[in-house]
Amino acid sequence: MTPDGGQMGARMKPTCPSLFFCAPCAISGYIRGDPTDGSCEGPALTALLLNLFLCIAGSIYAVLVWKPDPSQIQGDGTQRTINNICLAVFCTSGPCIISFWKEGDFCTGCVQGEACIALALNLIGPEIGVPSLGDLYTCCCWNPTHAQFKRSPEMDGGKSAGQQVGVATAVVVNNAT
Repeated sequence: MTPDGGQMGARMKPTCPSLFFCAPCAISGYIRGDPTDGSCEGPALTALLLNLFLCIAGSIYAVLVWKPDPSQIQGDGTQRTINNICLAVFCTSGPCIISFWKEGDFCTGCVQGEACIALALNLIGPEIGVPSLGDLYTCCCWNPTHAQFKRSPEMDGGKSAGQQVGVATAVVVNNAT
């Protein structure tokens, strides 16, 4: 909760490493709150196509041209989701997805907690003949819980107390008719 009784946002502005290494997913994560749901639309699609056809041009576009704008946030800005964990892991990596869920950014929390476990398994896996072991761990064993979900006043997408009251009033009015 914010000091005025509102809800804190859950959309962290993507860091430069996130935009460079996971451009479409980082943009989608900010705008849609899910790393893959919006990765084939708008500026995320631009980054994806540039990366597909011009190597790292999409990453350069994401870092230098695209700017996070709170007015672009779609859906409930106080939430993040991972609707398809395996697809998200395929597009980024296990440690990045865990970091996105917990911190709101793909790179910020990659060496903390369960993301660090997935990272270590990705490093150890090839040595024992199981490449991407950390990604398998993320897809099959990791369970995102709301207790791990972090918000901060610096994140975009929050709702003030007045916005929440307005929504509650609209629901009451609609139910009365």
